[in-house]
Amino acid sequence: MRGHVADNVDGALYRLGKSRDVVLTLPNFLAVAAIAAETDLIVTLAERIARRLSAPASLRILKPPFDVDRFDVSMAWNRITEHDLAIQWLRREIRRTSGILARPRGAKSANGPRRLLTQSGDR
Repeated sequence: MRGHVADNVDGALYRLGKSRDVVLTLPNFLAVAAIAAETDLIVTLAERIARRLSAPASLRILKPPFDVDRFDVSMAWNRITEHDLAIQWLRREIRRTSGILARPRGAKSANGPRRLLTQSGDR
């Protein structure tokens, strides 16, 4: 689907007097690698996520040729659920898995890279 998406990449491009043509947006990043591997599209994606998704799909990760603002990832929940043991467990699991996601994967494909996957910075 085509449309206008305003994010930290668009802000960086705007400051340079440039823009991009967004041809596809997705509700989450899980399908990004498969789509990038089978098309000629270029993806902008948080570096930690790009590292995890690139190796299985034999994608190359390149930094954009301009500075991109970093961004925070946060959790929010209703105060009513603050002491709910199930919600506390879920928050711990999210923190744990996000820490795993931050570690370098280190896996390399024997076939080499096929497509380009660019990244934006994250904390």
